[in-house]
Amino acid sequence: MELCYRSGGVPTGESLIPVPGRQQRKLAVRADPASGGKRKRRRDEFSGHTREAHEVNEADELAGEDGTFEVAAILAKRRRTMYIQGIQIPGLTVPKSMYRNWIPPLPISDEKAVLKDFLGGEDARKALRIEIGEDVFTAVSLDCFSIYRPHKLAAPHRKNGQVYEMKFANEFVSLHDISLKPDRDVWYLDGVLHDGRRRTYVQRVPFNLLSIGGYENFTQHTVRSHIWLQSVCGQKHDVWYCLENPSSEYRRYYDAFLWLADFAKHLIDFMYNNDTISLKMLRANFYNWLQEVHGHDLAFQQWLAEYPDSDFRCVAAAHPQFLYNEARQLGPGYALHPIWGEVHTKMLNAVPNQESQEKKTVVTPYVYNCFKSVWGKQMELRQPSRATFRACEDRKKTMRFTVPIHHHNTMPYCLPTEERVPKVVGRSKVRVGDVVQFPNDGKNWKGKDDVWYAYVQGIDKPKDRTALQIIWLYRPSETTCSKMHYPSANELFFSDHCNCGDPKTYEDEVVGKTSVAFFESSKPSNVDYFIRQKYVGDETAFVTLKESDFQCKCQLDPDNAIYQTGDTVLVSKLVNGPAQILEPVEIVAFAPEGSKSLIRVRRLLRRGRDYGHKDAEPNELVYSRRFENVNTKDIIRRCHVRLYNKRSKERKEIPPPYCRKGTGDAFYILCKEADSNVVGNELQELEEPSQISLRQGFDPTETHPQRKLRGLDLFSGGGNFGRGLEEGGALQMEWALDWNKWAMHSYRANLQDPNRVKLFYGSANDFFAQALNGKCSDLIPQLGEVDFISAGSPCQGFSNANQRPGSDQSLRNSSMIASVASYIDLYRPAYAILENVPSMASRSHEPNENPFAQMLCTLVGMGYQVQQFVLDAWSFGNPQSRSRLFILATAPGLDTPPKPPLTHSHPERTTNRSLGQAANGHRFGERYWGPTQLDYVTIGEATADLPDNHDGRVSCIPFPDHQVTRNESTLTRIMIDHIPRFPRSQTFVKACKANQMPPIQVQTFHWESQFRAREGSRSWERVNPNALVPTVTTQCQPADSFSGAWVHWDASRCLTVMEVRRAQGFPDQDVLVGSPAEQWKLVGNGVARQVALALGLSLRQAWLANGHVYSESPATTVASEIACSDPRITPTVATRRETGVTPGRLPRSTAGPRSGVPRAKEGYAALHDVPGRKAKGRVGSSKELAIVLD
Repeated sequence: MELCYRSGGVPTGESLIPVPGRQQRKLAVRADPASGGKRKRRRDEFSGHTREAHEVNEADELAGEDGTFEVAAILAKRRRTMYIQGIQIPGLTVPKSMYRNWIPPLPISDEKAVLKDFLGGEDARKALRIEIGEDVFTAVSLDCFSIYRPHKLAAPHRKNGQVYEMKFANEFVSLHDISLKPDRDVWYLDGVLHDGRRRTYVQRVPFNLLSIGGYENFTQHTVRSHIWLQSVCGQKHDVWYCLENPSSEYRRYYDAFLWLADFAKHLIDFMYNNDTISLKMLRANFYNWLQEVHGHDLAFQQWLAEYPDSDFRCVAAAHPQFLYNEARQLGPGYALHPIWGEVHTKMLNAVPNQESQEKKTVVTPYVYNCFKSVWGKQMELRQPSRATFRACEDRKKTMRFTVPIHHHNTMPYCLPTEERVPKVVGRSKVRVGDVVQFPNDGKNWKGKDDVWYAYVQGIDKPKDRTALQIIWLYRPSETTCSKMHYPSANELFFSDHCNCGDPKTYEDEVVGKTSVAFFESSKPSNVDYFIRQKYVGDETAFVTLKESDFQCKCQLDPDNAIYQTGDTVLVSKLVNGPAQILEPVEIVAFAPEGSKSLIRVRRLLRRGRDYGHKDAEPNELVYSRRFENVNTKDIIRRCHVRLYNKRSKERKEIPPPYCRKGTGDAFYILCKEADSNVVGNELQELEEPSQISLRQGFDPTETHPQRKLRGLDLFSGGGNFGRGLEEGGALQMEWALDWNKWAMHSYRANLQDPNRVKLFYGSANDFFAQALNGKCSDLIPQLGEVDFISAGSPCQGFSNANQRPGSDQSLRNSSMIASVASYIDLYRPAYAILENVPSMASRSHEPNENPFAQMLCTLVGMGYQVQQFVLDAWSFGNPQSRSRLFILATAPGLDTPPKPPLTHSHPERTTNRSLGQAANGHRFGERYWGPTQLDYVTIGEATADLPDNHDGRVSCIPFPDHQVTRNESTLTRIMIDHIPRFPRSQTFVKACKANQMPPIQVQTFHWESQFRAREGSRSWERVNPNALVPTVTTQCQPADSFSGAWVHWDASRCLTVMEVRRAQGFPDQDVLVGSPAEQWKLVGNGVARQVALALGLSLRQAWLANGHVYSESPATTVASEIACSDPRITPTVATRRETGVTPGRLPRSTAGPRSGVPRAKEGYAALHDVPGRKAKGRVGSSKELAIVLD
């Protein structure tokens, strides 16, 4: 058979063809031997299971948007040896009749002659006549059919002048796509017509009418035998073709259509049975109604089994126009159901649009004063109304922004009157509590100030010179606020930087004293400076000043956290276990007084890794009967473990965070190890919590007595950020706003109660202007109602992908972080989180225009405690190379959320990075390194369960969003076919240099673009399935030379919406409203769900601390089955410091009294993620084992 390249597909059969050879010989696809690939085998002797580890040989260059970050060349996760036992031939995209020398099954007949022959006599007409209700028509059966598009030619190509076919010309088309354009286009069919006696083959028959029957009939369970087409010729004779079986090459298109047509019937019947149908009803009642009406029918059960969920909202959102067209044809009443206003892209009205009136970024006077040097032209200062101003002042007082935080007796309010004026001390006596001045030595610090300030915490009086024990005080410019405008010129910051371990500082070096008011929110008139916050150098965080801060940590006993038997913790370096991995264990006993710092733990083994269950989630544990003695220094942090049953997992009823595959240190248990006398069954299912001794983690389904924080979701997008934060358990969003129609309707579609959250579909500037004016509205929260604000402000102005950062639109987008600051200034929430790209802190901005530092100045100037984290999406389970900057603001005096612990490892060759350089020359915002409990997730692993959608031409039944956003031309698909699959990460340019690309593709490529034609161009690059996918942006642009890695690793298409949803962590049940391109945009604009969840759990920890709630479940007794082999170990209680890290001390060779902020020891970068800790044990009088960090 001679083939012509009209279709872009290889016209062969669809069966799985075995590789020839004796006994089905396996063909191994291996790496180039020159790459040095090795395989290692290790054995975990404790668990008795063997695992294989593969060294990495293959690099995947991943571009990012990280500004000053050093972007890593991240290696592929592992190189697997693949054994091919057969080849799956891709299906055809055009009918066989389009190929030369193809022989039809029967001689080709003329349709007009066939109909004349079939309808020749009255008896023949009567035999073909069908009555359905009031409709009477003539029906002829159509078998072995194919449906395809007409042949059209495009204009001559601008490169070579040749004429090619139009996009999709002669290609197969699904029948539900035909119904989207009724009476507009002509389509073609090939097939066999028969009247029960004669069979004739017709080819290229034009038609334009499709009819589906069986609606509003509850006794009919499927529409399979009630689908008709009417050709142009058949309209003259009132003849319809009843569809029977499709051709083999067209079957994949028709099977998908049949399933969707049955869904349309069931949905319309559901509407017929109810007055109003909405997405909420579709989720709550549709499945049960289906089972009640059709559950006894076998065909229906087969249809239902093809969709793996009881929630059909995603199906309705993926095909709204087809469903609406089918329903609307039955009567105008069907068009009135609310569901169309929720999902139909042309009818969205569930969230009313708010008229836009503001043209500039509306800000408060305070914020304008802070940002006017950066975006003065883009902002508009707006004064609040009198009522709003009074309410705002009351809110500030309530949240303790304008009142002293601490009422103290031990520390002076300010220095004595006679010593307030700075002066040369000379023989004047320096006392503990003084704030003194030292000359700037000009060596390491960037500041140009003449003097430094320090607080005297102690005095040593040897015989020769009096030495001072001091804690340095910082100016705003000496913190991460840098040289940006700070609103309080007379404010200083306490620090955690003492002179312990430095060369001694002597009294005769003091050049003056300064009067300072502590704990005040503004400078009193009778002092020089005020201090209300402490700057923590190791974390570059601003926190509320406490009385304990007046003595450095070197002088204090460390804080301890209490552990009890039954607690679950993560430990490192288990005996017989991998050295650099964290393992969950249950504490079952502690060492008695006088013995070594050992604890007895029960190993909670991984069901997938240690027992070989391939379907087990990575965070599914087994309650084992194996115990181990562990040193207390190896306890890293707590973890959450809950018991669920098998039925909960099958019904997808395990709630977050436990269903998020390990994010947030959350694990679950379904079974335990069987007793030793049980034969043939290694594991037994657990049903009751009483069967285990561990103290379970918190139950997210229980109502907590503490009121949740009420949240305002700014720039909410589709809600992935807000919902992830909510899943932490401390927060409930009550207001959300976004200007994008599809984003707001997607947000609404995923609410359990659409009326619970007030949705503002409009401009953030209009929203804020109304709030300033005190407008009474359900959509606008009143002052005092908002406890939490989250904001993923537009990042386009800061993104490295933006080629016009100085344009008006880019500057307007960038200025929206000033809008976020204004929202915080007005509402004064307890907590706020701002998300943006790390390049917001990049040095590429103009001098004195650092938006990140100015945001810090603005928030700290308000009085907020401020932290900043740069979180990598892959460190929390996202298979994506995405790093984002988060700024957290906490009201004065409240507990701050800890930095989310990393749960997944870094890819190989990940390099260090930082946000910038502090005034002391040290880098801040560096990437955290340390052991984790899970490997990072590759994009191949995250999408392994998705069905094969080789060319993206067919709808996917189980995953409706598994569809492409780009409909490529035939020439483009041929080009994609010729980009090699191996080695991974091949591009168009690489394929050309390897002579893999047909000449026509080479001729028509954009070689005039120097970026696309360069050596390292990523244009049309295949994604490496064994690595991370690049940062998901708002568009799929495979031709882009910098971010073009969007071609699937094996298939002849770009990635689908479902695949990038997995990369961003969108749960499969989440609904996205809009076309595939709009859905992709919603995904790219969102925050990775696992990162949001991790932040939500950190917020929960602070929320509980502020509510004086610690333990969510009562202590349980250790089960009697624990038989400690060591008689010295008895159950008791252990305490261990977990809330902080002892600061590292500078070497004594450091020059100057203030040569640098003390840096944490290697690996001590996080609040409570502390790998490689050194510990020593001591036994207290209460028989508590205290684990104290050095």
